Formats: sequence, C-alpha cells, structure tokens
Amino acid sequence: MYWYKNLYFGDNAKEKSKELIHALKRKKVLPEVYVVALSETSGNLLDIYESVHFITGRSLVKTKTKPYIVGIAVGYSEALALVQNIIEDVYRDTGGFDVAGYFGLE
Repeated sequence: MYWYKNLYFGDNAKEKSKELIHALKRKKVLPEVYVVALSETSGNLLDIYESVHFITGRSLVKTKTKPYIVGIAVGYSEALALVQNIIEDVYRDTGGFDVAGYFGLE
C-alpha cells in the first residue's frame, strides 16, 4: 500500500494518528477504523475500506495495484465526512474533481 504524505484524518482518528498508522502498516485489524483510498474503479473518486477488509485483502474492489491511502477515520460516519472534506478541498483548490491529479498521481 502507498500512503499520502499529508494524510487526512477524521476528528477521532487525529487524536491517535500515529498509533493508527503504525497498526495499519503492521496489518493489525482495528474495529471501527476505516481507510480512504483513491478509487481504482473507473468513474469513482474515493473508496472507503473497513480496516478488517483492507488488511485481510477482502475488499469489495479487487485490485492489481496497491491502494493509495489518503485518509483514516474512526467510524463510518467519520469516514463519510472525511471523504466530503477531501472532495471539497479538491474542488476548492482545482475547480474540478480530479482527485488523483490533486494527490499528484496524474
């Protein structure tokens, strides 16, 4: 997996950001922790993965490449809010919705 240098964090995740990153990189299952990644599905912008599915590879999206993680949240509602924040930042800064380009991947 690839990690964005300046990860986005939900409010609850921000408090323990270092511990969460450390645990996820060591493939520890963290209940109620979600990662936000650039989508590998055409037409989608971002994907939300529950850490248990993300860590075990049982995600809904079967990928050929490693996911590019841009955010971490605690709780699904926080993950949705985080996605909204990211999309708003992309639109505000670029005037469009090229999320991959915003993160320097295109």
